[in-house]
Amino acid sequence: MTSANAARKPSRCAFCRGSLARRRADISLPTPSGLLWLRGVPALVCGDCEEPFLHGQVLDRVLEIARNVDALSAEVSVLRYKAA
Repeated sequence: MTSANAARKPSRCAFCRGSLARRRADISLPTPSGLLWLRGVPALVCGDCEEPFLHGQVLDRVLEIARNVDALSAEVSVLRYKAA
């Protein structure tokens, strides 16, 4: 979501229409070699279903971390999110 529309953040969850609030979330992502678990990622999180939404630079950073971790060929990686 790094397009021009990324500057406009949603106010409702795309899944359940619950309200979103800024907070830190744990994100899990499948990678070609296994699973990446990132802790403490800044996100908009639904108050009802707990779905996290990432935007802009945070999304770009998470994807960068995922690419770098996949190079390690670990089946499971747990990292704390750190902004670039």
